[in-house]
Amino acid sequence: MKFENGVLNKGSIDFKALFDIIQAIFTAIKNFLFRNYRNKDSETYADE
Repeated sequence: MKFENGVLNKGSIDFKALFDIIQAIFTAIKNFLFRNYRNKDSETYADE
């Protein structure tokens, strides 16, 4: 029982860590795309 609970708890912790990592990667990608979009926008304004 204790062993199963330990495995279950560890799985929950790993899932939370995995979710945090995915969220961090998603945020980084969003910031990267947003920065590229702003750079393109600035270049467009510069051309005009």
